[in-house]
Amino acid sequence: MVRQQKGERNFHAFYYVLAGCDKTERAVWGIHEAKNYRYTNQSKVYDIVNVDPRKEFVNLKVTPPLKMFKTTTDLLVVCCSSAQRALTVAGIKVHYQHLTFTLLAAILHLGNIKLEQEDGIVKVKNPEGEQMRCSARVTWSDG
Repeated sequence: MVRQQKGERNFHAFYYVLAGCDKTERAVWGIHEAKNYRYTNQSKVYDIVNVDPRKEFVNLKVTPPLKMFKTTTDLLVVCCSSAQRALTVAGIKVHYQHLTFTLLAAILHLGNIKLEQEDGIVKVKNPEGEQMRCSARVTWSDG
């Protein structure tokens, strides 16, 4: 995850979240574009031919509650992508889907933290950076 080979991208989910989140999600998670993160900008490969990361993120996002569907077929019609279908059918609750995307954003921020060793002590080289504030904002609950 911390390094990519020439011409390779990191986990697709990172790019989907960065390209597809709305203004509110972007503000809550404090995220920008893939070029701004060490874990997504090393290879300079941001796109895959015939894949729209915005659409893929929307497809990963939450669907209506399962109880709204009378049959499995009804559910599958609404859940148009295999990824979204997998999250929903696997029974991953809306809350945990949101926490998963929050964690992905936090990992991206943590990757931008620079460390240095001085007199045998490891210190954060860029403590004033946005990644420190955003990473610290991530909170967990069992909601």
